[in-house]
Amino acid sequence: MLRSLVGSEMCIRDRHQLSYKCESVCGKQLSMCKHSCGRKCNECYIGTKEVHAPCTKACARPLECNHSCTEPCSNICPPCGTTCSRHCEHSKCDKKCGDICTPCAEPCSCRCEHSKCTQLCSKLCDRLPCEESCKKELACGHPCLGLCGERCPDVCRHPDCNTIPDVLLGGEEDEDARFYQLGCGHSFEVQDLDDYINFEVKERKEGNKSISYLKCPKCSSVIHFANRYKNQLLHIEDTVNKVKRVRLDRAEDLSRKMAKAESDLNVLIANKNVPEVMKTILK
Repeated sequence: MLRSLVGSEMCIRDRHQLSYKCESVCGKQLSMCKHSCGRKCNECYIGTKEVHAPCTKACARPLECNHSCTEPCSNICPPCGTTCSRHCEHSKCDKKCGDICTPCAEPCSCRCEHSKCTQLCSKLCDRLPCEESCKKELACGHPCLGLCGERCPDVCRHPDCNTIPDVLLGGEEDEDARFYQLGCGHSFEVQDLDDYINFEVKERKEGNKSISYLKCPKCSSVIHFANRYKNQLLHIEDTVNKVKRVRLDRAEDLSRKMAKAESDLNVLIANKNVPEVMKTILK
């Protein structure tokens, strides 16, 4: 007898009684994706040999752009078809997320009274981040707790305001803490955020983390633009683009092969080399 667990029941089949058809859901874990097989038990056998069909559940694997693949699980993940959300200070990308963004040709906006970058926005910055304190006043009239040349964070230490963020990375409550605000609106103590960004880049370089854009440590929003971390973000973008290029080339190659197969099939049909039954199936 051939016995296998199906859900909470025991499926019993006699090797010599191949006409028996178990109608229970197979439920076995597929080796390639770890999803459960959703077909009927009897559909997963050819004679006494266990054979499962390719998984049809949604893939949901995270892509390098931080979106999830929406293709069936058994398919190769194609380029992401979501509208691209990447942007800089000058413009927003209008391509699909899986395409390579057009490099910005505007001058780099990284500058302050102490130094200025001379490169284009899409090139590595030749200016080191300024470590001087910002001398501006916030709308509340109290001193800015940010850094020179950066956007003033929505953070104030004065007792009348007291908008210091909750401790997340460690140094938010230090009396001399300076803050950097990401595009999502969350602010962090500068040295803590520096350490976090550099660690995330290092982990990707060493292969300890999958290739993907950097994200806010609090809300996980993708960090698209941040003057202080421009060079780190450009390094990550270059690595992500290499993965995108592989997906795009693979998709183009598959498209060419499918077009050739269709063309060859049309020739066979035109020359009447395809049986009538096949013509019916292909309609």
